[in-house]
Amino acid sequence: IRLAKFKGEAAEKPFASGGDDYPAGSWVIATQPGLRPVLEKVAADLGLHLDAADAAPAVPRHSLDLPRLALLQTCSDTQSAGWVRMIFDQETVPYALIMDEDVRKGGLRQRFDLILFPNTYESLKGIVNGIDPKFSPLPYTKTPQFPTHGSPTASADITGGLTWRGVGNLEEFVRQGGVLITLGNASALALDGGLAQVVRRARVKDVFTPG
Repeated sequence: IRLAKFKGEAAEKPFASGGDDYPAGSWVIATQPGLRPVLEKVAADLGLHLDAADAAPAVPRHSLDLPRLALLQTCSDTQSAGWVRMIFDQETVPYALIMDEDVRKGGLRQRFDLILFPNTYESLKGIVNGIDPKFSPLPYTKTPQFPTHGSPTASADITGGLTWRGVGNLEEFVRQGGVLITLGNASALALDGGLAQVVRRARVKDVFTPG
């Protein structure tokens, strides 16, 4: 975001420059007015490795662009995702807030490149089932009695969770090339839900790592 006004490219293959090797995906940014002080501060703040070269590397590159980012906030646990929303808002990171019903509708890859699912206190069962449908319809909308409801998103019925259909839609999103990132206990979706087939939970004792 801080470098958005500067033109940059990403290397599509590994390359060597100045005696060092760089992996695919490395950024290549040509000298531009006002770039150096901004780039040096960003590198210092974010712990990025920064090198200078006399010429751009002879490697296929494409222009950098921001991914279409969605933040998944389940209706049964909005507080955990709220902390991530606060960080994104403070850093002016553009994102779309999606809820259970958005995932149930599917078509996620057509709208997004990356979906971030923040930490949640819910188990896989809680993520899938959400708020008990016996309370349906349970609207979350702005009303004269509750004028702060329905913001930043509204729903005519917040019960039902992701459902297994929604989990299938997330799997389809990943298989179509989308990136799904789960934080903390939200990884139950990927691990216990079978999306990450070759990953298993580590068995440890006397370790507690809150989100």
